[in-house]
Amino acid sequence: MKRFQNLGVIKNAPDYDLNKIQYFESEIQKMKSVGTWEKKQIVDLFLKMIPDFGYIEKGKYLDGKM
Repeated sequence: MKRFQNLGVIKNAPDYDLNKIQYFESEIQKMKSVGTWEKKQIVDLFLKMIPDFGYIEKGKYLDGKM
């Protein structure tokens, strides 16, 4: 660290809601157990978990770029 004197490391305590994590895991497990899911289900779940996610559906997929 002597070489990069202006470089620092920010250390924050983990800030998470265990109930939200357990909810997320259970919802994903439900989708996996059914065997099929829609993109909208995944996006809705992420928006519940991260309200400021700011996802915008553009109707484009990685397959279209290949």
